[in-house]
Amino acid sequence: MKARPFFALSLNWVIVAVLCAAAYFVFYSVPLSSLAPDPSLARWHTVARSIAMLLLTLSTVSAVLIVVAIIACLRDPEVPGPYIVWVGFACMAPFFAYVGVNLSTWPMHRRALERAAAQGAEVITAIERYSAEHGEPPESISNAPTSLAAYPTFSYTRFTPKDARRTLWWYDLGLRHGRTVVADWSYPDGQLSHAILAVELDGEDTVRRIVADRASLDMKPMLFDEATWQARTASRQAMVADIVKRFEHASKATLSAALGQPDGERLLVDTPWELWVRTFPSDVDRFFYWPTKHYPPVLGNRSVMAVGDWAYARD
Repeated sequence: MKARPFFALSLNWVIVAVLCAAAYFVFYSVPLSSLAPDPSLARWHTVARSIAMLLLTLSTVSAVLIVVAIIACLRDPEVPGPYIVWVGFACMAPFFAYVGVNLSTWPMHRRALERAAAQGAEVITAIERYSAEHGEPPESISNAPTSLAAYPTFSYTRFTPKDARRTLWWYDLGLRHGRTVVADWSYPDGQLSHAILAVELDGEDTVRRIVADRASLDMKPMLFDEATWQARTASRQAMVADIVKRFEHASKATLSAALGQPDGERLLVDTPWELWVRTFPSDVDRFFYWPTKHYPPVLGNRSVMAVGDWAYARD
């Protein structure tokens, strides 16, 4: 009889992966079905995310297991070649399960988002009717139920004219040259190996926020010098602290006169009001509607994709 090393281990590995994938689908899909709003059901997504993290952890262990198992099988001349292939695939079962559940659950999630958007049409019509009658959107609305357990209620935000439009200007600050970098990267603009100066301008063309992003922490500060800045030297990062003080709440014209035209710009917000719903499985994901439909390609550090007339910002 030919040797069958690691048979029990590899078989159990496959069973664990299949059971985890099945449990993930159950805990993920129930809150997305058309049930009465029940926030407690949405917590099932937390369990689903935990299962996904378990599969990811097992996938890392698989990388070690597959090397050990295949080497052991190759050292035994009685082990047939097809069995070695079986062991290799069996050891990678958690990884295949992790990829599979992530790819296959997105269509399910998208259909739930589309149902939520369809149920928000009545709320949008009411807001637009009020805006037409009163010349401005309402200050607030009652949180309307979506009838989806994973998306219990719509929320509403009205922006002031100053906040209704925000634009990002960014300036390249050059390479960090291996220096310590700020951990929180808020803006994905420019070359990721470079630091940037990010400037948010509000609807009145005033600096709303100015901050260095991905910049070095151990630069020796120096005062802002327009000639040095325009020369685009490595000293740009050292001048950031002084720039933030000088141009906080400055006008767009003042900023442009001192720093020149930005290396890039993009729209952050362009809407008088927003209807949105907190999404799962991640609380940082956001499903929202702007009447202008001028959605940015990224929102914060989340990518934005269109879902009908709505937009979905996912982590």
